[in-house]
Amino acid sequence: MADAGHGGGLELTLKTTTAYPGMDDAATVIARQLEPVGIDVTVDVVSQDTFWTEVYAQAPFYVSYLGGISFLDVTRVALLPDSPTNETAWGGNGWGDRFDQAMAEKDEAARNAALGELQREVADDGGYVVWAAGDGLDLARPEVSGLPTGPGFQRLFIDRVRLESP
Repeated sequence: MADAGHGGGLELTLKTTTAYPGMDDAATVIARQLEPVGIDVTVDVVSQDTFWTEVYAQAPFYVSYLGGISFLDVTRVALLPDSPTNETAWGGNGWGDRFDQAMAEKDEAARNAALGELQREVADDGGYVVWAAGDGLDLARPEVSGLPTGPGFQRLFIDRVRLESP
């Protein structure tokens, strides 16, 4: 923090909403995780009615959700300079051009390698702080019931999954 010019700590407001289950809880967890390094986070839970129009892609710090969609879709929606929502205003140094080149690559192995490198660059230098990733359940057994069947983030709603006695 001192090297970044914040030796005395830093205060910020992290905006969130309850549009997706756990967004407000996630903000609280993030705030607690940042305390030990001297970042004092105030969590501001904003109404779903205004979050997407007044906070999303506008506030300096907010909880977002891009779960359930692929890296290619995240890139098209939120990482390219001409994306509908370039959330972090990141993507300089020709990143978007390299993405276009990777997508134009006909050799699948070469394309996957190029996309992997782009993913690493986003992880190392991009504007996102990814603090968690969820796994869905993919099971096939007669004793299991209540599995979520929806796409994307809906696969994570495992609170109704039950294992019946054989």
